[in-house]
Amino acid sequence: IFSVFVFLTLPGLALAATPHHIHIALSHASEAVKWYEEHMGCEAIEGRSNAVDCGTIEIGFVLGTTQGGSAGSGIDHIGFSVVDLQAKMNELEKVGVRGSGVRLQRFDDGSLVRDIPRLFKIAFIFDPWGTRIELVQDAETLGFHHIHLNSVDPAATLQWYQEVLGGTPASLKGMLDGLLFDDIWLLVSAYTDGRPGMTQGRTIDHIGFEVESLEVIAKKLEEAHSQPRDDINQALHIGMGGPRTANVETKYAGPDGVIIDVSETGWVGTRGLD
Repeated sequence: IFSVFVFLTLPGLALAATPHHIHIALSHASEAVKWYEEHMGCEAIEGRSNAVDCGTIEIGFVLGTTQGGSAGSGIDHIGFSVVDLQAKMNELEKVGVRGSGVRLQRFDDGSLVRDIPRLFKIAFIFDPWGTRIELVQDAETLGFHHIHLNSVDPAATLQWYQEVLGGTPASLKGMLDGLLFDDIWLLVSAYTDGRPGMTQGRTIDHIGFEVESLEVIAKKLEEAHSQPRDDINQALHIGMGGPRTANVETKYAGPDGVIIDVSETGWVGTRGLD
C-alpha cells in the first residue's frame, strides 16, 4: 500500500475552504445512520450506507475500533441547534441508554439543561459510540451548529484556521469568539490538562474540508508546518460517481492533534487501491 498525492493546478480559485464532512469511527455504520436520522434530524444519503446529510455538513461513519470518545481530544464535540431544547432533552431522556440509546450528561446541580445568559440554552449528550454532542437552542442557526475544538492556545488555533482554511472571524452572540465557515461555527476552548489527545483513533476521527484546488491548500498547509500524514494516507482516493477526473483527498495534522482531511470539489467517497 502506498500514498499518492495528485494536485490539479487551477489558477485564480478562491482559497476559502468549506466544511464537507466529519468522520466518526464506530462498529456499526447502519445503526449510526439510523441513530443520527432519528435523534439529530439528519437524512440518509441515497446510494451510501455509511453517511448522513446533516444539512450543512455530512457525517460519515468509518468501521474500526477506537481508543475512546471525542471528549478530551482535539475535537471535543460537535453541536446541533434545536427549536426547543428542554423538549428535546425530555424526549432523549425517555429513550434511555439501552441498545442504540442516548447517554445524557448532567450538570453539577443534576439538571440536563443550562441557560447561559446572553448566549442560549445548552445541554450535552453522547451517541452510543462515545461522540460528545452539544445541543443548543439557537434560533438563528438550526440543525448542525458547530465544531468545538480543544487547544492549548485558542487564539493561535483560530488564527491558524483562518489563515490556512479561510474562516471568517466572528463572535457568537457577542460571547464566544470563533470562525464562521458558511453557517458552521468553529469554536475553541482552552485545554489545561496537558495537551489534547490526537483525534486519530478517537470517535471523531477528523474534520473534512472541501477546496477548489488541493495544490493551493497544500502549499498553505505546508507553509503552516503541517505535513501530510503518510501513516493514515494509505492509498490513492478517487471520487466515486462523478466525472472521470482525479478528485483526490489527503490528510494533514493540524494544531492540537486534529486530523484535517482536504478534498477537491466533487469528491463524494473513497476507495483504497493496493
